[in-house]
Amino acid sequence: MGPKPEIRQEYDTLLGRLVLFAYDQTFEQGPVKPWENVQMLSHEGSVIWKINGLERSRFGWPKTAPKAGDTFVGLHFRNEKFYANTFSGHIFEICIETGETSYHGFGK
Repeated sequence: MGPKPEIRQEYDTLLGRLVLFAYDQTFEQGPVKPWENVQMLSHEGSVIWKINGLERSRFGWPKTAPKAGDTFVGLHFRNEKFYANTFSGHIFEICIETGETSYHGFGK
């Protein structure tokens, strides 16, 4: 197994730890898509879910290298909800139970 990826942000929740990983590093659990660098981990460290929804995004991001996707760069908790923002400035609300996303807006 390779080195553990750098954790950029994390929140403790009742379900586990909501974690934003640095995307440019190797993941122990195998390769991830650029938009799967937000994950819910159990308190023991196993993956419960990887963020989902960008594969069906209306933004038409490329899904293959070298310009694959739009990686997440920040997590926020406001009004009892979790949000993730992408490098391009798109903000998605995260369903904490499933990892599904819904588009919330744009902000840089």
